[in-house]
Amino acid sequence: MMELDNKDKIELIRYRHEDQARLLQTLSHIDLKVFTGFLTLQLALGSFLTQFSFTVLALTGVCILELAMCAICTLILRNNYERRKEAAETIGHCNDFLGFREKGAYLPDSAIDATTRFRPWHLLYYLGIWASFAAIFLILLGGALHPAAPHPRHGCCPEIHRMVQEQ
Repeated sequence: MMELDNKDKIELIRYRHEDQARLLQTLSHIDLKVFTGFLTLQLALGSFLTQFSFTVLALTGVCILELAMCAICTLILRNNYERRKEAAETIGHCNDFLGFREKGAYLPDSAIDATTRFRPWHLLYYLGIWASFAAIFLILLGGALHPAAPHPRHGCCPEIHRMVQEQ
């Protein structure tokens, strides 16, 4: 291990602290983009699927795709959650080195850092992902249980619906 004076150590700690803080911000932005992008796709897909009836085979295929998408999003968010915990712990070590958590180190009767606890929100993301899967499944199931429902564009005019069926 190389010998460093206090000035060099503080500079290295500052660099690591800033690096990990940027990582936390980036992970939060990625999580938000993954979650909102996924929900946007789910809303568009759900709206589109309400227009059709489905066979059991089609229902099964779409459910398999949905399960894969939900699992991938959940794993991405889970991995980011684990990495976020590591980054927060590293920042805590940097703060400990600098004495930010130690009462009396800089201020007479208090520490610079407030006492905090880790507040993960990944479970809410998971809930949203899997609730959207349940909604898509119910839409598909509704389409499979009511195959005689006319297409919305033809439902108001029976003559047009009949002409489309004859073609």
